[in-house]
Amino acid sequence: NTKHERVILLTSTHGAETHGLSAAIATIKELQKKNVVAHINKIGLELKRRINLIHEKRGLENTMQIIGERGCRLALVVKDYGEYDSAQIKTYFLQELISQGVLFNGYFASSFSHGRSEVERTVDAWDYACGKLKLALDKKSLKNKL
Repeated sequence: NTKHERVILLTSTHGAETHGLSAAIATIKELQKKNVVAHINKIGLELKRRINLIHEKRGLENTMQIIGERGCRLALVVKDYGEYDSAQIKTYFLQELISQGVLFNGYFASSFSHGRSEVERTVDAWDYACGKLKLALDKKSLKNKL
């Protein structure tokens, strides 16, 4: 206790970041209002289902598989096939996928902007690339195509 005025200095690394908190709150409200999480999960799981069907159709289900339980966290698993290792297979597959205008690195990053047309384009490109891959594996010509 004193009769004199006391000065207290309070510092904080992010103490003045109220605009960041406001932006976070506004973003969360938008995500909830537009049901963004459900949309991303739905799009991703549809891609997983349809792409794994392509693997079965092309006879690649033991070599390639999309894994993941949530539509926002899916990845491609590639296994060896005959004389070819998984790195060779994945490299050739990605090469053919890119030739169809789909850039992919092995992980799906679905977003709110992805809709029906993006799913169809991805599925069509995937089917094409799987067809080319299966042909190269069966003809044992994959190394020459890299």
